[in-house]
Amino acid sequence: MPRNSNNTNANGGSQRSSTNSDSGYVPPSTASCYKAYGGQQNSMRSIGLKTYDSEAYDEARQIVDAFKANDRAEWEAANKGKGK
Repeated sequence: MPRNSNNTNANGGSQRSSTNSDSGYVPPSTASCYKAYGGQQNSMRSIGLKTYDSEAYDEARQIVDAFKANDRAEWEAANKGKGK
């Protein structure tokens, strides 16, 4: 069954999901970005962030967001001119 890009929230309103059904791109989840390292703390340690520093978690999130943006850019480049 195809994914519906419009979801109904608890109040009956509609909200747009993070999946862009127009392009076919499905962004990776944050958890999937950490999975290869065995979790968030292991990924943070692998790039030299201190897990006891609360600001390091913000930096880790920014790094994962950059990974996701890069993944999207690579997907768009690979699929340029396809579809529609």
